[in-house]
Amino acid sequence: YRFVIENNNIIIKNLYDFTDFSTASFKYVIEIDGKNSFEKDFTVACKPRCEVAVAIDFELPESCELGAYLTLYMYNAEGFELGHYQEKLDVKVLPTENSGKPIKLVDSEFEIKAIGNGFSYTFDKLYGNFTEINVNGENKIFHLMQLKNS
Repeated sequence: YRFVIENNNIIIKNLYDFTDFSTASFKYVIEIDGKNSFEKDFTVACKPRCEVAVAIDFELPESCELGAYLTLYMYNAEGFELGHYQEKLDVKVLPTENSGKPIKLVDSEFEIKAIGNGFSYTFDKLYGNFTEINVNGENKIFHLMQLKNS
């Protein structure tokens, strides 16, 4: 299946040649600024190679900070996900100001350090992994990665 959004409706197209949507169920999730704002479960009757319209029961905001998306999930009769598809919604994304300072990168012979406000990362060039991930004074690496000899 595929879908498009037109006039506050989801137009779902059944791309199957011989299967209708009688045993399928759907759910759409609207995500605004990275948070699920609304979701709805539904079923539709749609013959093979036909389209069906489903009204979006949610008032979209005029603007947001990170973007707005609609994800449509399709499930079989047993409840297993058959697929999902996502489209960007027509919501104006406002520019945001970056109030933080840029991070400092220190490139030495054997390591690269990225130092920012309250964090630092140390990457070992020789072994190709992080040796330290420090957040607010606490090292978050419990044990360094080790490769097994074959």
